[in-house]
Amino acid sequence: MAISAPEYREQLLAQGCNEGLADAIISLVEAARDDAEAEVIIKLGERLDQHIAQNDQQFRDSDSAIRETARELTDLINQRTAEIKLEVAKALQIVADLRVENERQFAKIQIENERGRRENAEAFSKAQNRLSYAAIGIAALIVGAAAAIITAVAFLV
Repeated sequence: MAISAPEYREQLLAQGCNEGLADAIISLVEAARDDAEAEVIIKLGERLDQHIAQNDQQFRDSDSAIRETARELTDLINQRTAEIKLEVAKALQIVADLRVENERQFAKIQIENERGRRENAEAFSKAQNRLSYAAIGIAALIVGAAAAIITAVAFLV
């Protein structure tokens, strides 16, 4: 531990040093101590400045890395969003195409059903006409048979 300046002066005087010389030595020691303290303070300040500069550089590097990563992620998100939008648009087009095809098939079935109804109506009408002709034919046969019976009975009598 360092001795205080007054104690050191007392020791110098006790060893037989002249008072003026003791004062000169004390002032040199104090100046040296002041210079040493100043040098230590300057060195501490320089080290602090270096640490601050390093921290600032690390912060700038980290900030730059974060910004770059954010840009890359934003680009990736934008790219994926565009891909998803394209896929959705394709899916919507497929749905629209299927809906149009469904409507076309439905219209085709309706036309076929209408044609089937007409054909059934025509077939029914033809069947009715045939039945009518058959009924007329049977009636004619009955009338002819009745006439033949009447004629045969008339010849017998």
